[in-house]
Amino acid sequence: MGMTTPSGTGRIISVPQLQPRMTALIKGAGYRSDEPIVVGIQQRGAPPILRAQGLISSGEPLTATTLIYAASLSKQMTAACAALFAQHGELDMESALSRWLPQLPAWADTVRLRHLVHHAAALPPDSKIDATMASDADRTTPSVLQALARFPALDRQPGTEHVYSNAAYVCLAAAVEQAAGQPLPQFAQRQLFAPLAMVDTCYWRGPDPTPPGAAVSASRPAVPGRRRRVDHRQRSAAMEPGTQRRRTRHLDTHADPRMSR
Repeated sequence: MGMTTPSGTGRIISVPQLQPRMTALIKGAGYRSDEPIVVGIQQRGAPPILRAQGLISSGEPLTATTLIYAASLSKQMTAACAALFAQHGELDMESALSRWLPQLPAWADTVRLRHLVHHAAALPPDSKIDATMASDADRTTPSVLQALARFPALDRQPGTEHVYSNAAYVCLAAAVEQAAGQPLPQFAQRQLFAPLAMVDTCYWRGPDPTPPGAAVSASRPAVPGRRRRVDHRQRSAAMEPGTQRRRTRHLDTHADPRMSR
């Protein structure tokens, strides 16, 4: 989690003054003081001020330089790759999914790439996709696409409802790969991570749930009154379009990556 302060002529806020803001930011996001999270605040291009709390799955403290498994945070990177192509006119977000993934059934004609970005593509939920796969199948992009190809129809009209979807971003990543003519990890490294100096960030293609050496944050304990999110990491983590490993020191909202083919 990161934020920047305005770049006007105002004075730089001191670290002691920022600490209460960071605490409020963490609390406002719904995290308790013992839950793992890193918050960064950057002022007018100065080095970011980072605050880490909580534990990783090994029981060690999470720090601002811990190499972590980013899981679904990779979705925003996949969307950024799609946006790079869209900005250069090489990926029409109004184009049908069937244009990029012709192996999918006829329902792909009704799904637009923008539906994938906004979790409004009406794709089957993870549980149904898992049930369609073989019990010993790796949850990789090919296996997810093969499972989707077995669904003859969608349960609702795309664009009518927001439902969080891992499969949507698997499809978006595959569409970006088709447009780029190269694997998404390679494209993202050249066009997104390298220009932003994210030297420790990369996509992980599986099939193991996490990259070697990447930490996993400790699971949140159940809290009365709070809906607990099911952790699918051990059974379907590779359904992510390519999860990342990254160090939390990266906080740069000013870089302007340029795309070159």
